[in-house]
Amino acid sequence: MIIDHGFWKLAESSELKPGRQRIIHARREDTGMDWYEFVKLRPFGDGSVIMTVGFIDDTKEPVVQAASRDPTAIFPAGMRVIEETDYAGDDPFKDYHGRAYVDGSIGGMHVSPPPPLTEIETAIFKRLAAIEEKLGIQP
Repeated sequence: MIIDHGFWKLAESSELKPGRQRIIHARREDTGMDWYEFVKLRPFGDGSVIMTVGFIDDTKEPVVQAASRDPTAIFPAGMRVIEETDYAGDDPFKDYHGRAYVDGSIGGMHVSPPPPLTEIETAIFKRLAAIEEKLGIQP
């Protein structure tokens, strides 16, 4: 079963650390709760796999990024957190990383679209089309 633990946004503290560095937080979008405070509440079931889901390309298809049984091992800023309660495998990262997350369930591997043609590739295809046209070859 998949449990959705909401979207977590990146937040920067106004507090300065020694050396004048700001503290970066992941805060739940709807409540503002800090990720590590949330984890201290032990909201995840024993043996569950905690995953972050985000976008890796322009398709806007959500994809599993991190997957671990240890919620302190992930930092969900800018991503959704989901929990798989029925996982029985040995390597959650291997089993879930890169898989699509659609309509509340984990699907198959995400396949990124091919990158756009470079200027050189475009020029090559134009020349090839001109040669085919001269030779009377139909593509």
